[in-house]
Amino acid sequence: MSKPTSLIFLLVLSLSILAQRGEAREKKLSIIASVRPLALAAKEIVGERGEVTTLMESVADPHVFELRPSHVVTIEQSDLLFLNGGGFEFWLPERAASKAVALIAEGDKGSHEPGWVDPGTMRVGIEKLVTKLCLLQEEGCKEFRDRGEALKKDILSLGDQFKAASSAWRKRTFLSAHSVWGRLAEGYHLEQLGGIVECEERVSPAEFAKISKLVKEKGLTHIIVEPWMRESNYESLVMDLHLVPVKIDSIGSTAPSYREYLEDTLNRFRQVL
Repeated sequence: MSKPTSLIFLLVLSLSILAQRGEAREKKLSIIASVRPLALAAKEIVGERGEVTTLMESVADPHVFELRPSHVVTIEQSDLLFLNGGGFEFWLPERAASKAVALIAEGDKGSHEPGWVDPGTMRVGIEKLVTKLCLLQEEGCKEFRDRGEALKKDILSLGDQFKAASSAWRKRTFLSAHSVWGRLAEGYHLEQLGGIVECEERVSPAEFAKISKLVKEKGLTHIIVEPWMRESNYESLVMDLHLVPVKIDSIGSTAPSYREYLEDTLNRFRQVL
């Protein structure tokens, strides 16, 4: 091979290697979140360096979610899973656990309850997510950290505002048709009376008598319900106990960002308390 030909060959080879490295750097991370609030937070942190997909449909009750073969393929092809954890994603294949970042560890108190509804739990989850993203894509680490810190600052500020308003709250106990607010209650020294209406079940006579007594003792006037619930499931509580239903969408079906989801959730809680 002549010298000019050798130089051309080396130049082409070098350009090819640089191109491959550039493609590797530009390859976007594939992130799967189980529910919309987690997807919104992940998307904000990863920015243009990744694609974020929500696995569960936002409008569906997550307790009746069924994993389809296409979901399994999507999970296996992803780089990272951002989950609630603690058994909430009971359908998760065991082999996918190694790529999961979970808000709540298995066996934690109230592990089946959503952690994304509580600012404190989300702060820890964001820190875990940023650490994992930095391991997957080192060149984007500073961006991930900066965005993560900004998001943490905002949601903790919302939590502080919620706490500061507690002096005006008439009561510390709230009634919820579905027991999803345990972690939020624990974080702000509230008491949740929940789990009255689970999925598609109606309130039993025995449960109604129990709740009726507590409503009178605690002086409760509102009940938190989920948008996906059938009104017929809790109408006896509303009508017979003269309660005002307040709809709070725990899975953020239409929220444009995690900040706005959390702000709307906490503001609606103030109506109840």
